[in-house]
Amino acid sequence: MQNYRGAIADFTQAIQLNPVDLRAYFNRGCTHHHEGNYAAALIDFDQVLQIAPDYAEAAVSRGLVRHQLGQKGEAIGAKLASMRALQMLLVSGVETLRLQCHDSTVNERFKRVQENEESVLASLDRAIAGLNN
Repeated sequence: MQNYRGAIADFTQAIQLNPVDLRAYFNRGCTHHHEGNYAAALIDFDQVLQIAPDYAEAAVSRGLVRHQLGQKGEAIGAKLASMRALQMLLVSGVETLRLQCHDSTVNERFKRVQENEESVLASLDRAIAGLNN
């Protein structure tokens, strides 16, 4: 059996020690979600996104909770936000790799990754456009 109450108490203590601890808010939100306490989960996921708007896992989790609460419009908005956050993570990750590459073999591999990234981003753009309709 899971000790959700103990985990929530531990995450709460971590938050009291560091009020901007994103992982503690996120994990406490996940624990509330597993308990079925969707309102408390939503508060924690909202807090994470207030501190770090591009935190994709929190955006996805918030969308799931809103969907479970029957907030369909808000769930779609959360899905759009999470897709955009994921898109930005992909772009920044690939750019970081590009800046770190000096070797010609690595640069060739980077070009292939970049081409794949462009395909993924195009797919995300189509998915976002489909959600908007």
